[in-house]
Amino acid sequence: MTPDTPRKTALDFIANLDRRFVYFLTAVVLLIPIVSKLEFRPPMMLQAEKLFNYVEDLAKEPNKRVVIISLDWGPQTAPELRPATLAFLKHVMYRRLPVVVVTLLNEAQGFTETVPADAVKMIEETRRSAGLPENEVPVVYGRDWINLGYQVGFSDAIRGMAGNLVEYVKSDTKRKPLEEYDIMRGVKGADSFSLMVEVTGSVGIFPAWLQWFKQTRTMRFALGCTSISVPESYTYLDSGQLVGLFEGITGAAAYERLLSERLGLSPSRDTFQAMTTQMFGQGFIILLVIIGNIAYFMLRRRKARESTA
Repeated sequence: MTPDTPRKTALDFIANLDRRFVYFLTAVVLLIPIVSKLEFRPPMMLQAEKLFNYVEDLAKEPNKRVVIISLDWGPQTAPELRPATLAFLKHVMYRRLPVVVVTLLNEAQGFTETVPADAVKMIEETRRSAGLPENEVPVVYGRDWINLGYQVGFSDAIRGMAGNLVEYVKSDTKRKPLEEYDIMRGVKGADSFSLMVEVTGSVGIFPAWLQWFKQTRTMRFALGCTSISVPESYTYLDSGQLVGLFEGITGAAAYERLLSERLGLSPSRDTFQAMTTQMFGQGFIILLVIIGNIAYFMLRRRKARESTA
């Protein structure tokens, strides 16, 4: 370094930091909770608790009407929306609320089978660990839940199911007529359901459900969305069209906490760890923004002093 060469400072290092190094640091930060199996306790989310309490109220009704849930998400948003779907299905299945599973997205077909199966498995594991009697009736397909699979047509499919679901869909994924299942007895259109839950990372799907599944005093809606879609979802909350909301992975983790603390259901550790990892990543990005802004203003001040010297 020659005498005329300006001395490099920490501010200069930050200002000229290679973005690839930032990506590397972000990856390291995200790996910390994954490798160490670190889990933070989920915060209590008001909207998740409202949905939980609403389901509990439905379970107390003598004539339990059917719940319908639409899994309108694919592999891209599965890390955030699968936990919300799993938590809700565990709750309604545990409370023996009959639930209809459907999707409007082709890429979600596999999830309509695997996620309910995982929910049933976790419920049975909880019952075995709690030492419940062997004659305890398990969750049964066709009586406690049914999979209608992928329905083509988007808004046309929603309109058809709202009019008369049994006549429109006709059969489940096993190609068996719906009228042969106990769960579908008495089910016709939208008025046959007590709750419609839409879980999606896409814009425009939930308004279609609202349009065709008319909201009566006994039929309500709930929504699960990605974290980035939460601000848009508050529009439906403010208008009173939702009884509850899964606010991204944090909302799903809060629901899992309620299931564990109030019902004794085995929580999904993957959900807790995903929330913790997301918190690490978001915290690190906020820290980088703060450091970057401080460095920017300090460099600007230094240049102003040098220009007047």
